[in-house]
Amino acid sequence: MCEHVCVCTGIFTCSSLNCLAYHEFPPDAFNNKQREQGAIIIHSLVVIYMFTALAIVCDDFFVASLDKICVKFQKLGFSADVAGATFMAAGSSAPELFTSFIGQSQHQLASMFEIR
Repeated sequence: MCEHVCVCTGIFTCSSLNCLAYHEFPPDAFNNKQREQGAIIIHSLVVIYMFTALAIVCDDFFVASLDKICVKFQKLGFSADVAGATFMAAGSSAPELFTSFIGQSQHQLASMFEIR
């Protein structure tokens, strides 16, 4: 028995090929004609802006907080490299971990209330 329900069609399916994931994304701000006429430049500028903002936030907040945490762990006998690498890995994967937990809990809630 198939337990997967396609989000876009609502049909039970055993294959993920029957449900195309691109239907789940929001529509683009520009149509194909506008992108051909240069709107892709706006997309590129937004991407550059977002990566620059991410770099600034990481440098000003993430690295500074890691430095303060590592100082406390150095007092416990950990080297700065080990403490920094451990908290860098934990800090960079935390958003994905929480997203996975939320997605799994939503899936479990949906399957609990599913009418068969």
